[in-house]
Amino acid sequence: MGHWVRFVSRLLPFAVALMLAAATATGSFASAAGTRADYVERVEPICKAANTANAGVLQGVKDEVARGHLKQAAPAVLRAARGLERVIGRLAPVPRPPADSRRLTRWLGYAKNGDRLLWKMGRSLRAERKGSVQAMANELVREAKRANAVVVGFDFDYCRLNPARFV
Repeated sequence: MGHWVRFVSRLLPFAVALMLAAATATGSFASAAGTRADYVERVEPICKAANTANAGVLQGVKDEVARGHLKQAAPAVLRAARGLERVIGRLAPVPRPPADSRRLTRWLGYAKNGDRLLWKMGRSLRAERKGSVQAMANELVREAKRANAVVVGFDFDYCRLNPARFV
């Protein structure tokens, strides 16, 4: 029994120091993450810059597809997918408020699904598979609506996924 007491008495100061360090780190992480308004303030400029840069990327794609020029529409859709991928990559490391962390993880998950669909759509356009493109466009609209529903209380302006831009 004496051996165990001696072991615990030596370990206890280390354990307390470790717990204090963890509590301090958690507290500083929570303060770095801030509130929902802080998060919106940090991510909106990222989304605004991306929206401005990609404003005309998908312009005319719908008309190209309607005319049957699927291969000509593919590069624009693939550029849009690449742009969305970059935005997601810039949004992912932004610290999230602890209270909204799960919600924002779901939101980014829906955005990633949308990006995956854009890549698939671009490849299908290149392969001239119009039927699968229409199905993916419908699924993309659903993913965008799901993503927006998850963050409806955030009052995003630029970070809302706008399905009208994609289809």
